Amino acid sequence: MATPFLKFCDELRISTPAAVPDVVRRSFGSLVHESVLFLALGYDYWYNPADDKAQGLYQAFLMKGAPLELNLPATTNDNISALYFDPKLSVRKEATNQPVDLKMRAYGGICDGGVANYNLCTKALDAAADGFDPPTKAGIATGVKTGTAGTSGGTRATMVQCYADLRHWWSDADLTRIGLISR
Repeated sequence: MATPFLKFCDELRISTPAAVPDVVRRSFGSLVHESVLFLALGYDYWYNPADDKAQGLYQAFLMKGAPLELNLPATTNDNISALYFDPKLSVRKEATNQPVDLKMRAYGGICDGGVANYNLCTKALDAAADGFDPPTKAGIATGVKTGTAGTSGGTRATMVQCYADLRHWWSDADLTRIGLISR
């Protein structure tokens, strides 16, 4: 079943590994790189999950004041924050009412090694994709189609800054695979 996030990735060809570097590079030329990087790295998380990547998606793109903060409605941001940090979430042993002694007990959402990370983070990715209104989605798609993949001084400097903002959570191999780093 295609979710809102995966559908948007399909529309932009982010789900086609060979196309991703070109899509990412074109996004810089048309100034939609924050959204495209979020989608490319979110897609990477979806199929290659890791706690660092889940933290990176939130801290680099979704939290208020993030270096690559997405322009999403406040209600969408509130929903995403609740998925990451809702204190009402708890984990219990199956068929019992006994709490499981995990880090998740202190608070829900994304914790190192938390059992619900993947489910909650993919729901947050879907919420973010739903938060892009139709004109914004169309603008991103147009930007990817019409953007140039050149590496002018300004574009190159922006790519270097994005690399610096993201390298804490994604490996150089991950960032090379999506086209942020040249081979």
